[in-house]
Amino acid sequence: MNLPPWRDWLYSVKAFAAAMIALYISLALSLPNPYWSVTAVYIVSHPLSGATSSKALYRALGTMIGAAAAIALVPPLVGSPVLMSLATACWTGTLLYLALLNRTPSSYIFMLAAYTMPLIAMPTLMHPLTVWDVGLARTEEILIGIVCAAVINSVVFPKRIGPVLGEQMAELLDAAAQWTTQLLAITSSTERRKHMRHRLLADMVALDALIHQLSYDSASHLQAGHAQQMRLRMTMLVPQASALSDPLHVLRQRNPTLAVALGGLVDALTAWMQEGVAADPAEADLLRHAVAHRQATLACDHIDQVLALNTLLRLGEMIDLWQDCLNLHCAYSQSGDGLVPQLTYRTRQSIERVSHFDHGLLLFSSISTAAAIFCACMMWIQSGWEAGAGAVIMVAVACCFFAAIDDPRPQLNTFLQWMVIGSAFALVYLFAILPQVHTFLGLAAVLALPILWAGAFTGRPQHTMTVLLFTSQAITDLGLAERYTAHFESFAAGTLSAVLGMVFAIVWTA
Repeated sequence: MNLPPWRDWLYSVKAFAAAMIALYISLALSLPNPYWSVTAVYIVSHPLSGATSSKALYRALGTMIGAAAAIALVPPLVGSPVLMSLATACWTGTLLYLALLNRTPSSYIFMLAAYTMPLIAMPTLMHPLTVWDVGLARTEEILIGIVCAAVINSVVFPKRIGPVLGEQMAELLDAAAQWTTQLLAITSSTERRKHMRHRLLADMVALDALIHQLSYDSASHLQAGHAQQMRLRMTMLVPQASALSDPLHVLRQRNPTLAVALGGLVDALTAWMQEGVAADPAEADLLRHAVAHRQATLACDHIDQVLALNTLLRLGEMIDLWQDCLNLHCAYSQSGDGLVPQLTYRTRQSIERVSHFDHGLLLFSSISTAAAIFCACMMWIQSGWEAGAGAVIMVAVACCFFAAIDDPRPQLNTFLQWMVIGSAFALVYLFAILPQVHTFLGLAAVLALPILWAGAFTGRPQHTMTVLLFTSQAITDLGLAERYTAHFESFAAGTLSAVLGMVFAIVWTA
């Protein structure tokens, strides 16, 4: 495994610095659980400064909504465990449904509000009079962590979304050109085309998320508009290329001679597309002239002639679309010049907002999560085990995290694995290392090496979730506070409760 580049190490240092600043402030304010500030830093931090700012805002709103719900529901319902369990399940299921309906990063508000309510409410059911203090303290601790993460990431060597988005747009153009070339080729693998199309569509979704976060960066509204227009045209590229491919392939079967005559124009189009962002947008005029010249030679008195005309019309639309993409990418890259490109390919604005929702599946996921929480609550109440609240919390968190996945068991197994690793790390530190630490600087020093090492891998998508799981679980289990008050019995009970909650979630989704 290669070591992370210097940019990833820089991000890790910034995140650790923000976490230690948040911890210091929370300790200075004598907040009851300062470790929540540290956890909040690592949850909202992102290598891109704009993404950190947006996630920070959404987490702040979600936390306050969830805390308010817990404060409102616990006092009147604490005397009726069944009603309290039902209210918790309904709240989480409803907010989860709203989160699944939202395809933008702002869905994090609803997702966080969904599981923050049980996270605050469940531990206070045994002591309901403390719910206000717990909710207020948790909100304060998380807000401190959020502010520290957002400020440090935005001020200290920020990594802007704009350049990264520009690179993603260029890579998307290259991928689109490769797929279109394969689609229009005389002989190509169907499986390969299918794989390339799925990857292209996934890249479009990832691009969409970056565009939504662009407004939290220093980019201008003009630059964001260019990115949105290009994303809209890339969305239309797949059906547009398919509309060109269909008559062309039929023509190749019916009249190979005529198809070969059009093949030169198709090859010229794909060659131009494969040049990527280095291609000259003005070459579109030459291609249009060649297409118009070929159209003038068609008599359209035979079905093959009609197929050829259809092919040429679709070819012209592809030329318009690709020229727009090149011009928009160029305008995006030179946004400081105020360049406004002339767009040829016309689209309806309504296309930009069309999304398909399988409401039945979303309802099933939400109801399943609510039912899992209710059943977990009932089992906890029947057991009378005070530490069992942790199991209910883990059921809520795990089911919400992976509700959008058809088969979440692999992700849940990974979740459980890294939760156990984080708890094992906390066990060693809590009872072997931290008793020897007596100053804040000493605490920061002993935490630096493992946390910095883990944080450096956040920039790699395949490790992002594992880093988040490890750091959040380890820091939570350490229970960093003003005084060292660790007890093995409470640590073991909390860890066992969390593991049982994860096992329940895995069994429930099986």
